[in-house]
Amino acid sequence: MREIYIKEYLEEAKNNLASIKHEFAAIVHDENIKTLKIAKVKNCLENFRTSLDYCAKDIYDLILKETDGLDDMKRIEKYKTLYFPYGKNEIGFKSMIGKFPNLKSLNIDIYNLIENIQPYKCNDFWLYNICVESNNIKHDNPGQKRTDDMNQIIFGSFKLDKSSSLHFGEGVVINGIKMPENFQITSNTPIDELRKHNIDIVRINWTNFTFENTKAEVIGLLEKSLFELTLFFQKLYEILERKQ
Repeated sequence: MREIYIKEYLEEAKNNLASIKHEFAAIVHDENIKTLKIAKVKNCLENFRTSLDYCAKDIYDLILKETDGLDDMKRIEKYKTLYFPYGKNEIGFKSMIGKFPNLKSLNIDIYNLIENIQPYKCNDFWLYNICVESNNIKHDNPGQKRTDDMNQIIFGSFKLDKSSSLHFGEGVVINGIKMPENFQITSNTPIDELRKHNIDIVRINWTNFTFENTKAEVIGLLEKSLFELTLFFQKLYEILERKQ
């Protein structure tokens, strides 16, 4: 079986994801950097997709091969277009699972395992997104979009989002500090200006990198996919090992 290679791919993806997260922490304050390094993102996506397609061939070999009625030459041709089944919806999935004839009747456990990670079953598009983005990244530069416009100030018991403001009238005291009269705080008020008035605040800035095509957040998608695929492959190969 191809499980040993899948583990290698996932381990490499895990290491690259750690590198991407380290890079993110370093560049979050540099607004001139608009994308995460494409090579490491590409590696993670391609490793996920390759692992899925490897397991698809193991499923075929161990569950369907004996009943497909194909000779070796025709089976080799079939393997060239045998990909892990996924779909944006149930119709899309049923179309692709047709490449695995009788899987549901031959091994309902594996069929359910595959179906349960489809968007229409798990209410999450992580599988669809990595398959779409791996196709994009293979043939073109997958656009990333950086967003930095989510700011929040935590001030005492107040939380100010980017669209909020706080206006002080006369005689306002917070945490024992008298606020300046007719003073307004927004999420964009410079920290130095706040400190001049002895105002103790915490500012939280969010920076996100998203794929322009699927709108999925880059690091979030890679983290989710690594976690879900690790569980999926563990369960799958426990079933397949019983077939050997």
